[in-house]
Amino acid sequence: NRTEDELQRTKVSLTTETDWLNRTEDELQRTKVSLESVTARRNRTEDELQRTKVSLETETARRNRTEDELQRTKVSMETEVTRSNRTKEEMNTCAAELTDSK
Repeated sequence: NRTEDELQRTKVSLTTETDWLNRTEDELQRTKVSLESVTARRNRTEDELQRTKVSLETETARRNRTEDELQRTKVSMETEVTRSNRTKEEMNTCAAELTDSK
């Protein structure tokens, strides 16, 4: 009788342990699925960040090329203004010489 009681207690204890192990395995499985989901989300975020970085680098390069082009245009315009002013001065000098010679 005592042996049967002890066997019954052992059986109940084993059943309790088995239930606990099953719950723990279920929780581990849910944690694994959650972790896989978080990892997939992080990977998508990293991919998006990489695409954004490449896009930003492309835009920066384009802006730099535009700024270089604008600088070259500005220098070219300044050169043309200088040339035009020199031409006007030469024309004024010629006009003054013509007027003086008359």
